[in-house]
Amino acid sequence: MHTLDRIAVGVRVREQREQFPMSKKELAEHLNITLKFLDDVESGARGVSLNKLMLLSQILEVSTDYLLFGTDEKASDQVFSHIIEDCPSSKRDALATIMRKIVDSYNE
Repeated sequence: MHTLDRIAVGVRVREQREQFPMSKKELAEHLNITLKFLDDVESGARGVSLNKLMLLSQILEVSTDYLLFGTDEKASDQVFSHIIEDCPSSKRDALATIMRKIVDSYNE
């Protein structure tokens, strides 16, 4: 079972934000929170709600598991899921064929 370390969560949020790169002001605006609240989150003084956590995950393109526990750094599964969700259902078979060919070419 994982235990939550708010300081580590804050460090991961800051590191991901800086990698993007995104200013604190920009991220705070995307989250609809104050700059002070984001400072508190990044320092580990405060946590975020589940809704803000999910939004952070989407904005920073990492999984919630990574933000909370440091696992699954890049949410590649989420990226693929979003691509598939955005694809019209009538085109998903073609998308699957293309993806399979790409994967097979890596294995050659």
